[in-house]
Amino acid sequence: MAVGREVAGVFTRNVVTLVLSFGNSILLTRTLGVEGKGEFALFSASVGLLSLLLGLGLDNALRYFVAREEVERDRILGFYLLVVVGVGLTVFGVARVNHLAFTNELLLPAARQRPLFEAVLAGTVAANLFFAALSAVFSGTRAFGPLNRAMVGFSALSLVVYGVLFALEVTGRVSVGAGEIFVVYLGLQTVNALVLLALGMRFLGLRLTPRLPGRALLARMIRYAGQTFGANLAQFLNYRVDIWIVQAVVGTAPLGLYSLAANLATMLWVLPRSTSQVLMPSMAAGDEGTSLPEAARLARLVFAAMVVLALPLALGARWWIAWLYGGEFQPAAAPFVLLLLGCVPFSLCVIQAAALAALDRQRINLTASVVGLVATVVLDLLLIPRYGIAGAALASSISYLLTTAVVLVAFARVGGLSPAACVLPQPGDLRYVLDGVQSVLR
Repeated sequence: MAVGREVAGVFTRNVVTLVLSFGNSILLTRTLGVEGKGEFALFSASVGLLSLLLGLGLDNALRYFVAREEVERDRILGFYLLVVVGVGLTVFGVARVNHLAFTNELLLPAARQRPLFEAVLAGTVAANLFFAALSAVFSGTRAFGPLNRAMVGFSALSLVVYGVLFALEVTGRVSVGAGEIFVVYLGLQTVNALVLLALGMRFLGLRLTPRLPGRALLARMIRYAGQTFGANLAQFLNYRVDIWIVQAVVGTAPLGLYSLAANLATMLWVLPRSTSQVLMPSMAAGDEGTSLPEAARLARLVFAAMVVLALPLALGARWWIAWLYGGEFQPAAAPFVLLLLGCVPFSLCVIQAAALAALDRQRINLTASVVGLVATVVLDLLLIPRYGIAGAALASSISYLLTTAVVLVAFARVGGLSPAACVLPQPGDLRYVLDGVQSVLR
């Protein structure tokens, strides 16, 4: 039950941060309005894409090799500081050249294409990468306690900051637009990274030294990272490329509505992500009680919980979205419901893909992600011009279903299981849940 207790701890943390993030979403959306929400969606999508492209999947490799106790902790900080400094300078240079030479909104909204916001973009990407690396070390060592508390604290800090900005905007004391939110977002990400660094030095014994990982280990990390990089990049584009296509085809205001629907739907992944964050390093380290049948059980239980949670949210979507975010955002309800059709089954993929990665089977995940990405792009180009953001939502859901199907079939084959046993509740599942709850309570 060790894995179950760790999952419960991470899940509790993620539920608390989800509630706080939900509050952040409401405050940001009401502060920015439809247009500003669209601009912020483009900025955050660019941060995510650049972090993936330039991070090269090294955080995933770090999690894997730390879990296997093959990386000396005093060689991590110096290496990653070099990485993030190089990444930050690269992002700024690329953004500056792109905005001087071309006319596009690939990286920043047109109104924000100047050196100040290019530097904000570069700094945010660098802070994100450093934070991801430190989180990977905590996960690899299974030091979930301090990480859980830190993540809750970060979300609470964001809620306070965005609450103050909302109050200033409502009272008319300060005009808060997307540009100001970009700068605040950079500040929050930097604070988060520095705090996690301090916790890593205290609890994990991380030290800044000029020593770097050996060449042989770096080569193995790069090989592992290369495979996870392709899968993660394809999967990120799978559920973010529609941001740029919606922006290009129907404009910023519809993007503001669609980005809200997408954010709300993907918030439901808190449970499968909690499970995968614990399962992957535990299986990589060969911990007792972690196996593919165990991963299958966790996946189908999480899927059942997702179905139960999604039904009332879908039925009341028009009412609660308008109530929380304002009447101007009520049109986001329809794409939200369509997205749930794919996001709920995708919970299976999140957990099963993590188990396959722990077994060094990333090529399966890469294949599934590429299939989903191709489906997203083709269906977006076909459906968005005709159906707008509803077409984008339907395209994403179909893509998620295809990705899940590929991972599910491969997972069942590798584990010698039937696909049904990886999806549908099995005898003994209820007893497993009850035992797990009792164990956590004890």
